[in-house]
Amino acid sequence: MKRRNKVIVVMSVLVCVFAVGVGALALTAADRIRAKFKRVQAAVTILGRKQIALNGVVQQITEFKKTLDKGDAVNAEKLLDQILARKEVVSIAAEISREPAASNRFNPPIQASDEPIDNTFSVPRPTEIQGYSDHMMEPCITLDGKYLMFNNSNEPGAKTHIHLCQRLDTNIFKYIGELPGTVSDSKDMAPSVDNAGNLYYTCLKSYDRDLKSLYVGKLKDESVTGVQEVPGDISPKVQTWINMDCCISADGKTLVVSRARFDFGSIHPAESALQMFVKGENGFALDPQSISVLKAVNSPALEYAPSLSADQLELYFTRAQRDLEGRLLMRILVSKRDKVSSPFGPPSVLGVIQGFVEAPTLPALNHELFFHKRDAEDGKFKIYRCERTR
Repeated sequence: MKRRNKVIVVMSVLVCVFAVGVGALALTAADRIRAKFKRVQAAVTILGRKQIALNGVVQQITEFKKTLDKGDAVNAEKLLDQILARKEVVSIAAEISREPAASNRFNPPIQASDEPIDNTFSVPRPTEIQGYSDHMMEPCITLDGKYLMFNNSNEPGAKTHIHLCQRLDTNIFKYIGELPGTVSDSKDMAPSVDNAGNLYYTCLKSYDRDLKSLYVGKLKDESVTGVQEVPGDISPKVQTWINMDCCISADGKTLVVSRARFDFGSIHPAESALQMFVKGENGFALDPQSISVLKAVNSPALEYAPSLSADQLELYFTRAQRDLEGRLLMRILVSKRDKVSSPFGPPSVLGVIQGFVEAPTLPALNHELFFHKRDAEDGKFKIYRCERTR
């Protein structure tokens, strides 16, 4: 899943450096360091899952990386020993021994045919973006339907930013360029906008320092001003957890966030679920009813990339999971409710949307839906559109 590459925790980089650096060591030292490193990986995964602070551990791992880069195997191994001797790591020693490798875990498998189907929309067609031919991911259609935003590839090493297009016809848009005001030295992606033009999006420029990844600015005249961190108490408290993306309600009062946890060394989340935040005098805070409202939506699979209909009676989102044959299933689902004060009901899969699909988005009229899909021929992500038929 491409969007999982958003996480900026240093762990995934360390795995690659570790594999290169240890290859030059004597076999016995390499085996010893490799075994200890795997225990450290497992420890970080478990501590993150328990939401126990990792600041000291991450600092030591960073120092381990630097030491191994210099070819100093003796002191690199000592740093691993120090990590494994930490009080919080020793306390979970038994769990570390039982922890499976990250590659062996990808949520409980399912039988895809068990999920109910929603046939509300027509067969999707690719949109035409005049003047642009690169990857198009995580679209956002403005509520008036006049503008389409998206980000390019979020692969590691890619310069990922938000792009703006103007609508010319039903399925045709004119590319304008990168969205001014949102371009940073980090990755900028997954936009969502409310009726007042408040644009929310994911940006990783400060995550290493403060675990914050969601920003907001004012979209007006094809640019964004006043960008700041989303006010309130919405960010995770522990490293390996991240607010991956979000959607804002049309009235600007409700923020639905996908909160994800990444295992040490993995670019794919081990967990991802939706949470609901409500706006108050001091910004956004977790809705006390979030768990009950989203109880039927969240599952052991990965739920992310949410999109609320303008009336807040429909919640669209992406779910990723393995099937019984081990194949990756990417689906766009919808959960519905009769009134805003009610919980969302059990979700159904949008049956006409198939393949490697993610990130639904709808305008205020709710008559059409956009999403991105990986093209089977050229491997590029493109934006598709389908129409509501009933």
